[in-house]
Amino acid sequence: ARVGTPPRGLAAGPYAAIAEAYTAGFLVDLKAAIEVLARAEQLYPDESALPAIRAQIAMVLDDREQAKEAIERSLALDPDDSTALEARANLRSDLNGDLDGAHADLLRAIEIAPGSTSAWNDLGLVQSSRGAEREAEAALKHSIELDPQDPVAHINLAIVYLDQDRVAEAKDE
Repeated sequence: ARVGTPPRGLAAGPYAAIAEAYTAGFLVDLKAAIEVLARAEQLYPDESALPAIRAQIAMVLDDREQAKEAIERSLALDPDDSTALEARANLRSDLNGDLDGAHADLLRAIEIAPGSTSAWNDLGLVQSSRGAEREAEAALKHSIELDPQDPVAHINLAIVYLDQDRVAEAKDE
């Protein structure tokens, strides 16, 4: 029942701003998180991670225009920002139906950040949408291997199994 007050002024820099945005997202709402990131982008205009994360949050809010703008800004700053590539892949697959473009973005993101559980999870989802069920299963299992405690890939793997009538395996997940 107790809610603590987040510390202020103890850290500076773009990654401290990202932490503050995540905190605002949990304690206030996602619009507050976006506001924190937008202010941080003014302070750190050359940091590609800030608009990349803003894009991901904007997509959760279904703010497509902001997501597109933030992805473009991030990739203009760093064409190899893996978070921005993941965000663009999600935009391409979920909103535009461009599974091949999403697949290419995710392969590049994984090449840059091979330990990204979210990129492997997203690759599994795209592969499943493309009908590449073995590849989807392998990508999701790799995401689980990287972080066995993250429930997202377990859930998505269970859905892949259910789509294949592999109920016992889905139940295990």
